[in-house]
Amino acid sequence: VLAEMKGNNIEYQVLEGRNTGIARDYQLITLPMVFIIDKDGIIRYISAFPKYEELKEAIIPLVYDIVK
Repeated sequence: VLAEMKGNNIEYQVLEGRNTGIARDYQLITLPMVFIIDKDGIIRYISAFPKYEELKEAIIPLVYDIVK
């Protein structure tokens, strides 16, 4: 995952690994799993296998909130 991120210039934070404290804190039930967390640290979206449109609908309002 991390090599793929570097190869595609992805700069947002990605956490990986099932046996980490973060995985336990967020109660991961499967991998991959997507959490979108807003600028205030509030989880706004959770999905195990999100579709593009679902991610888009979750992310766009958060981006607008940051740039306004």
